Amino acid sequence: MPSSQLKHIFDCCKKGKTQQLLEALSDMDETDVVDERNNTLLCLSLKHGQWQTFSALNDSNFCFVTNKPLLISACQYHKDEIQGIELALLVDDNVDSQNSQQRTALMTACLLGHIKKSQILIELGATCDCKDQDGNTALI
Repeated sequence: MPSSQLKHIFDCCKKGKTQQLLEALSDMDETDVVDERNNTLLCLSLKHGQWQTFSALNDSNFCFVTNKPLLISACQYHKDEIQGIELALLVDDNVDSQNSQQRTALMTACLLGHIKKSQILIELGATCDCKDQDGNTALI
């Protein structure tokens, strides 16, 4: 697939150009594309706060493999909003899912100083003492 086509797809996803994104994907044989950081389109839409785009992708007939916890991607969004968390939990309800460095969504929310996200994750049962590969928890 040409790199210009991939760039267009990623840009549409990040900017919430949902219809253009779906049209571009419908012209492709393979929809499991990832960016240079191994983020899927579902992850990118959550990381950029594109809730409608995430919902459209999730509701589409396209097959997406999630190679990173969606909940962590939702917590990486720069604003302290919980919509992404709610959407990610529709796909995977494991609040303690860990990424390749064994970090959790709660660790990410705490690291970024996101109070609302941290509170909702704790209310949903996220474990405060899960350790990442360096031995850090959400409290450290």
